[in-house]
Amino acid sequence: MNYANPRGGKLVTIQGSNFPRSLDELPDDFSLAFDSNSCELEAVSSTEITCIPGIFPTENTAYTLTLSFNGKSWSAIFNVGSSEYMTTGVSPNWVSPVLRQELVIQLDTVENLATLGTSNFFVNLVSQDDEANNLYLAVFEVDNTLKQLHVMYGGAVSGVYDVEVVSKNYGRYAIDGVTLLSKADVTNISPRSGSILGGTVVTITGNKFSDDKLNNHVTINLEFATILSSSENTIVARIPAT
Repeated sequence: MNYANPRGGKLVTIQGSNFPRSLDELPDDFSLAFDSNSCELEAVSSTEITCIPGIFPTENTAYTLTLSFNGKSWSAIFNVGSSEYMTTGVSPNWVSPVLRQELVIQLDTVENLATLGTSNFFVNLVSQDDEANNLYLAVFEVDNTLKQLHVMYGGAVSGVYDVEVVSKNYGRYAIDGVTLLSKADVTNISPRSGSILGGTVVTITGNKFSDDKLNNHVTINLEFATILSSSENTIVARIPAT
């Protein structure tokens, strides 16, 4: 019996002979699917086909994987169980929209990560607001002892993101409420008034600013202020004429 992750994402390999030689040479009648659930092709050669299934509609169900081309069909039964692999946390879970930093993702119920390596995993930040803001993050370190993945975050549109881990060996990990907040907070601006001719120096306090002043943009009536200095909690700027 073959087994598939109910959340999909686990690489399926079909071996045989006389397959199409490449993705570019697929015949018009080529199809590969788990019943009505698609399996996205990864690679095709004359002896091997690999694909990655999507999320299955129901858990603990048997699905039939059917390969068809040139008027012929082949099938196999896959048992889709319940979610076994979990993502249990991300640290830090609140980040700046503009700052590049390392994220550590905690996994639970996993096999030997050391046998997999970084190329077997990838991480998606899935926006809860707009899928156009979704991001892919490459894994640069796998810690088998602590069951952790290390990824580099490079900034994101402000919002809340689900942290989705996918392994070609195990499939898509259940998220279980693990989210990342991309947001900078402003707690105070002083002074609150200045000359319309510009030149007033204001101090903005808050959280998740960049200590590189070039990464912080401040505008007054759509005109850019001059950033004099900045830190994680403070921006000092000279306002323009308005």
